[in-house]
Amino acid sequence: MGLLQSISAALPLPAQENQWLVLVPSFVITTLLVTIGVLYFNYNPSIPSNAPRPFSKYSLPIIGALKFFTHREDFLFEGKKSSPNGNFSFIVGKYHVVGLSGPDGRKKFFESKELAFAEGYAALFNGGPPPKKGSDPNYDPTESAFSKHFSSRLLHMLKRDILSNGTKLLCGDTKARLLELANANVKITDPFESVYRIVFQLTMRTVGCNELAEDDVQREKVLQLYQVIEDSTTPATVIFPWFPGPAMIRRTIAGGRLYSIIQNIMDDRKKTGRRENDPLQHMMDMGDDTMAILTVVIGGLFAGLLNSGVNAAWLLVYLAANPEWQDKIRQELYDTCAKHVEDKTAPLIDQLCALDMDVWESSFPTLDMCLKDSIRIQTLGTAFRRNITGRDVKIGDEVIPNGAVVTLSFNDFHFDPEMYPDPEKWDPSRYERGEDKKQPYGWTGWGAGRHPCLGMKFAKLEMNVIIAMFLACFEYELSDKNGGPGTVPPVNRNAHSATRPQQRPYLKYKVREGAFA
Repeated sequence: MGLLQSISAALPLPAQENQWLVLVPSFVITTLLVTIGVLYFNYNPSIPSNAPRPFSKYSLPIIGALKFFTHREDFLFEGKKSSPNGNFSFIVGKYHVVGLSGPDGRKKFFESKELAFAEGYAALFNGGPPPKKGSDPNYDPTESAFSKHFSSRLLHMLKRDILSNGTKLLCGDTKARLLELANANVKITDPFESVYRIVFQLTMRTVGCNELAEDDVQREKVLQLYQVIEDSTTPATVIFPWFPGPAMIRRTIAGGRLYSIIQNIMDDRKKTGRRENDPLQHMMDMGDDTMAILTVVIGGLFAGLLNSGVNAAWLLVYLAANPEWQDKIRQELYDTCAKHVEDKTAPLIDQLCALDMDVWESSFPTLDMCLKDSIRIQTLGTAFRRNITGRDVKIGDEVIPNGAVVTLSFNDFHFDPEMYPDPEKWDPSRYERGEDKKQPYGWTGWGAGRHPCLGMKFAKLEMNVIIAMFLACFEYELSDKNGGPGTVPPVNRNAHSATRPQQRPYLKYKVREGAFA
């Protein structure tokens, strides 16, 4: 105010204009304070006395528990320790959040018919449609119309006969990408780029369309747009989803461009009469409009890349640091192909391409154990549910209030030293010892209870195909980007999900003799 008054006094303005110049900043400040006051008293919800104990150590007005975003696992660990039973309440923006922990909390979280899956993620990942009961007599309070539509389309795409017929295409796509690595002048790769892109192609093949799966340029463009959307969820977009901030604007623009790409492919098929045997054609034949198709494609990519894309890369890193497990898997590959492939003289990668889906599913227990412990370590962050039943949900002597979001930290059990000794160590032999069976829901890498992973069969298939074929083609070890010695980067326990490490490991590889025909 003093600076503005000094400027107004120095200007040759009429007295009336000087008065307005002084009053304008006062009006702006007053409006801002009133807005903050309204948000403060009306935006943050109250926590009922019969809900789990409030944990407000890091709570800020309007924003709520900012540390839930910045250091999520540290925050949830402190919240759990602050409560006698391990359950606690906190506020994030306009949401009351209940943190559950321990065996009883896991049982409630995974088995309750009263806690909605899609709405939990929609609330704290920003962007899901609000649930509406409407007049449907078969209304399920734990499943929105969007969730039903997405599940029905995804289940069709992943039907056993369709997935089985597509196995050869997945193997062909993977072989083509590995051949590019084999022909590279410098045989050092960042698996969180090269392998991640293989997973993106296989996922696009399975939930998207052939045009994008087979066009390298267009596929890369879609990947970049997808990553803009993935990165758009920030604390601001969750707390103030109605505010058109920079992240929301970027997300909207990227979504518009993806819409145009899908629409152009659909228009070309309709114009030329061309049909493809792919998910896009199925959804077109079902009468889905472009927006409905786009949401299914983006949802499928999100589910696939967030987990499979990152875990496949991490597994190759863990195997690079543990060559004895590489040898065990390669022997398993040779033994399986010896039983199921007629042409024993073909390169191992071609023998793998000849395997049926049934063989891929049942014949690689060592590879499955290796993948399982990679998933345990990298399934970070939290799972979400939401009470949208219209009534409170009992949990022991407390309640989960109607409208509250429920969260459960994977670290609470996947890194529990009572179940998994030395929990940060990658050790596939844990599952030979049955460490994951010590408590109910001790391992939930493929979902659990009422919400198993719909895409589990495909996710396991694509990761098994990539890892097996990579080991068939290459001998490799950890390195830095220049080919020097490398190390396994530490796990960021505060990450919100499986994530690529900041300190990137590289793989230095050489082509195995006779790997390609």
